[in-house]
Amino acid sequence: MKKQKLLIILLLLGNLLFSKFTTAQEVYDPCAYKLDMTAAYLTVNQNADSEIIDQISKAAEECLKNQSLATTYIKGILLIIKNSDNENHEKGFELIKSAAEQNYLYATSFLGDLYRYGTGVSLNFDEALFWYEKAVELGDEKAAFKIGYLYLKGLGSVQQDYFKAVKWFEQSKYPMAKHWLAICYYEGYGVKRNTEKAIDILKKNKIINSKTLLTQFQEEIISEHTNSSQVDTDSFVQVYNENEKNNNISSTNQHFYMSDISNKYKGSLVVYDWSGKHIVQSVPIQLDLDYDAYDETLDYKLIINEETIQGEGLVYDTSASFQNFNISMNRKYLDQSSNNKVDLSVFSINFTKNSFEDFNIIVGTLEGHINNWNEPCALTKMILHPFSDNPNLSNEALLAFGAQNDSFIKLYPNPFVKDLLIQYELEENAIVSVAIRGVSNNIRKNITTSSEQSKGNKLHTLDGSELPSGLYVVSVMVNDTNHNKLIIKE
Repeated sequence: MKKQKLLIILLLLGNLLFSKFTTAQEVYDPCAYKLDMTAAYLTVNQNADSEIIDQISKAAEECLKNQSLATTYIKGILLIIKNSDNENHEKGFELIKSAAEQNYLYATSFLGDLYRYGTGVSLNFDEALFWYEKAVELGDEKAAFKIGYLYLKGLGSVQQDYFKAVKWFEQSKYPMAKHWLAICYYEGYGVKRNTEKAIDILKKNKIINSKTLLTQFQEEIISEHTNSSQVDTDSFVQVYNENEKNNNISSTNQHFYMSDISNKYKGSLVVYDWSGKHIVQSVPIQLDLDYDAYDETLDYKLIINEETIQGEGLVYDTSASFQNFNISMNRKYLDQSSNNKVDLSVFSINFTKNSFEDFNIIVGTLEGHINNWNEPCALTKMILHPFSDNPNLSNEALLAFGAQNDSFIKLYPNPFVKDLLIQYELEENAIVSVAIRGVSNNIRKNITTSSEQSKGNKLHTLDGSELPSGLYVVSVMVNDTNHNKLIIKE
């Protein structure tokens, strides 16, 4: 199969094919076509087998001596995809940026990717959006999808916005843009819910992802029409109305000592959508917690979907960091019939103590990573009560717990390798200092010194490439209040 694919590629780059695109009146330039084909292939197949990449670059070797935007771009992308060191990535970035600044189509979108993933340059989502938009202007349909996807999930420093996501999906003909547009119409994300339109989009979108999802949606619609009772939270999104917050929830976000948390709990693992205002999935769980004050560790035993997961976490303040805490859950949107599970790696949980009616509720907010597609998980919380209690936690109550913003600091990515984005929002002008320090070592690095900052959203980029691997805590001191969040450096 690999040899067949390689043969096809080499034939596409062969001189015999070039003649089909010329006439007697045209000046025949085989290199121009060969370079364009090479650039197109490398852009789409960055993760291709190294043998194929070598054959492709060798086939275009003579033409790479020419001076052109395609040559500049190809040299740049080869430096990046054939090497793992930062020095070559930085050289590749400069070449690709040079081609992008001269409006070379492939380079503009790829430059956006480099800024988005921090390859050869510091993470910068504003720059990523700028170059994606430039690529759209030059006719790149996939770039519009990339913009919509960032807004859909609020990745990095991009503010989550369904309306903007739909706008970009609608103006793209790229199949995955149509796929996600159908999901938005099906769920009512950024548009009025319209299941008929969602189905119509999926029927016209001839990719396996959409064909699989089409079957799922059609079955759910039949089930919805058959059962006129309350829709199950595992199957459909529950809309959250700000005016319908559960008034029985009070004394939220109480600070407490982890020594008080040792207990046997039951409750729900609740997955919210990317806006945090809808319940996507609610799964019954049991959780045993045992805090060791001497070692500052937290033993856990989680029972979910008839599976038992247990281990130990390292405690810092009211948070615990974990290793090998992996949860397998059903996927919300099926795009492959053979793959219906989501693998969630939980890195840390921040616990808060709450009151609901006369019951004590422990809420654990998870920081984790979806391994299937290498992204941070959407808002996910454990809503727990002691095993002996039996509060009636309605969907409205679960939504109200989800609406609590118990994390002042947003970190991306987690874990991080080099760049770390630190974000927070000030409600008013304040004296602020930001630092990172090791939990298991004496390393401390000041990101900003104590100074006055104006109200609004704030973003800092930390170059943590020199920090040793381990567990760290990011601290943001706002006036006299200290906010902490755990982060893992790989």
